[in-house]
Amino acid sequence: MKARQLIEAAEKKVGGPAELARRMDWKHGPLTDAREGRRPLPPYRAAQLAEIIGSDPKSAYLAALQEKAESDGERKLLGELLASFKAAGRVLTIALALYAVTFLESKPALASTVQSSGENIHY
Repeated sequence: MKARQLIEAAEKKVGGPAELARRMDWKHGPLTDAREGRRPLPPYRAAQLAEIIGSDPKSAYLAALQEKAESDGERKLLGELLASFKAAGRVLTIALALYAVTFLESKPALASTVQSSGENIHY
């Protein structure tokens, strides 16, 4: 997500630019300058914005670094890092989903095993 999109989404979420600046403890002028492209968005501010809108702060940090990169080589490297980071996130999401499905499918069997073992306990 580009700086402008990130800032506008956060402004919308919190109720406007003044409220966003207050929540981030950031002066309104530099925030506006970053939104309008007059200043680069500092990566740590991109991470803060991402957290506000419920996005991944690490990806936003890397994307902000990529936006302000000074050379094509640096932009390319940061783009590759961002892509691998996103791919790793997708793999983790799939692994967690598979684990959850497996756990939920085995839960009834586990419950019946526990229940049947409890029937043999005598006090």
